[in-house]
Amino acid sequence: MNPLIVRKIVDSDEYEILAGHNRKRASIEAGLKTVPCRIVDVDDVDASVLVAVTNNQREEVSDIEWARSYRDTYEALVKSKGGDRKSDNFEKIERSNFNEKSNGHGVHLIPEDKKEKKTTFDIVAEKYGINYKTLQRKIRLAYLNNQMLELFNNKKITQGQAINLSHLSDMEQIHVYSTILEFDYKITDDVSKNLRALADEKDEDLTNDEIRNYMMQTYGDKPENKKKKTKLPSYFVDGMLFPKSIEKKERQSYVNVILAYVLEHEEILKEIYKN
Repeated sequence: MNPLIVRKIVDSDEYEILAGHNRKRASIEAGLKTVPCRIVDVDDVDASVLVAVTNNQREEVSDIEWARSYRDTYEALVKSKGGDRKSDNFEKIERSNFNEKSNGHGVHLIPEDKKEKKTTFDIVAEKYGINYKTLQRKIRLAYLNNQMLELFNNKKITQGQAINLSHLSDMEQIHVYSTILEFDYKITDDVSKNLRALADEKDEDLTNDEIRNYMMQTYGDKPENKKKKTKLPSYFVDGMLFPKSIEKKERQSYVNVILAYVLEHEEILKEIYKN
């Protein structure tokens, strides 16, 4: 009733499954030797849209899931043009006069002769049948690291604040999260905008000290944001494990940053730990 959707692998007799992995596994368990398939001729960009739309046909699909799908298609389109994050203005929001009414999450193929007349964001928005501004907002959520995503999902930061913070690198986001955790700060619209502006001004990542100092200067004189003296669980860390450049007063923040990094790469580090 629902054939698998596949495409031929270039220079090969094999096919790649775009939609239907679970149906394939179920068929194997049922003892079937063959399954019906629908062969489609699509490039990486349209394949990413097809996969996204197929996978997101459930009743409840989160904004984050759609954001990741938009990002996959955007990156595939950038790659197809021979560009990268920097050369295609990847981190900056592209602007145009594109104004299309949203008509759901359908697949829209664009004629080749019209593709170059639109920005990358225009093309992705049209493929998903959504408004350009909706794409502009939602896609940024896919650039939140796990810690910031946790804050967003728990409604500790708003969508607007999340979008601003998503423009920070993964390590910058870890530094912000570490400082929030240590001082129990509450992110505001102004702080998220200023952090984004500070990051945009530098060619390299903001350091932990730069982010920490900015937030302390911003919040430090406000009674409601003073560091809370909460009783935290104590864990022993051998002082020999800290780099000599890390002063004693910086050790807690350093540990927070390291543990946040570990959470970000948990599966890889588990394998290293086992070995």
